[in-house]
Amino acid sequence: MNTFTFSSIARPTWRYRLYEKSDDNPGYDWRRSRGSISDHLSQYDTLGDGETQHSPDCLVQNEDFCDVVTSLVENLHRIPVDVEQMPGWLRWFWRTDCVASDEQIRFALSLKYDERKTTYYNLSELKKSSSGDKRYDKRWEELRHYEGDCPVEKVMRVLCTDGGKCRPHNIIEHVALVLRIAEIADKDCASFLAQQFFKRGSGVFTGLSNDALRSLMANFDVVTQFVTSLSQLTWTRGYSQRAAETRNAALAVPV
Repeated sequence: MNTFTFSSIARPTWRYRLYEKSDDNPGYDWRRSRGSISDHLSQYDTLGDGETQHSPDCLVQNEDFCDVVTSLVENLHRIPVDVEQMPGWLRWFWRTDCVASDEQIRFALSLKYDERKTTYYNLSELKKSSSGDKRYDKRWEELRHYEGDCPVEKVMRVLCTDGGKCRPHNIIEHVALVLRIAEIADKDCASFLAQQFFKRGSGVFTGLSNDALRSLMANFDVVTQFVTSLSQLTWTRGYSQRAAETRNAALAVPV
């Protein structure tokens, strides 16, 4: 079974374990997966007895997100880098491909609420309309009033409707989306805008100081860069190999 285990910084006797397939994760429980970081990640306690597992695997909840990210950063150097293939447990765990495109984010930023008329928007087609017949069309959402001054929250309200396709599936996708929105909204103030949004919401980020939030975002970016670079290296090597095979095959054809 293809797995990767790394130590927790916050709880030194605990270990996190990544699985390539969620079905292989003995801690997977669909009833608790909604509040967990990933179906591919479990945790267990060694009770200080070296690396011996002394508790069953269980899913890691969002409350441990900061520790998971910080702990993973300190263990990136232990990840076996295989230029032939990216580890499956890493590819399926750290999925930060934005669930919304840059065009959709910019479109959401451009929407303005007008109390004099009801406005509907379509994220797939990047269109808005005030036509009343859009009320019953599931492809369209009604633009709601937002009184705040945080552009990230404004966009998240537009993108992340209950049935929307841009709604993040887990906390990793959530953070990736917030950081991307902040980057597009104001590149020079992206870090501040992301912090502003995280501290306003409820959940694992509200009790963190500004320094802790900055550290979390920096570590998140480090892991993302590692995964992206490894993915690009694997793809480039594969492309080069296929190109060479195609050329050799063409040369082997008799004239």
